[in-house]
Amino acid sequence: DGYLEAINLLGSVPKKTIILEDSKRGVEAAISSWSLTICVKENLPVGYVPPNADIYTTSIRELIQQIESITIC
Repeated sequence: DGYLEAINLLGSVPKKTIILEDSKRGVEAAISSWSLTICVKENLPVGYVPPNADIYTTSIRELIQQIESITIC
């Protein structure tokens, strides 16, 4: 799997990896790597949502806003 190879090359592990995807195949590949999978729906056809991602976001901008709103204790 390409994602697992990239994770290993970066010296990380799946549980510490976030993958952004916007296609069914990409989401499936990300899920199979056991990483946190975020589906960005920005460029997808209306009504099409690849199943089983951990998180869905409308756009990268929305994702950034969500991340910025997280308060770390």
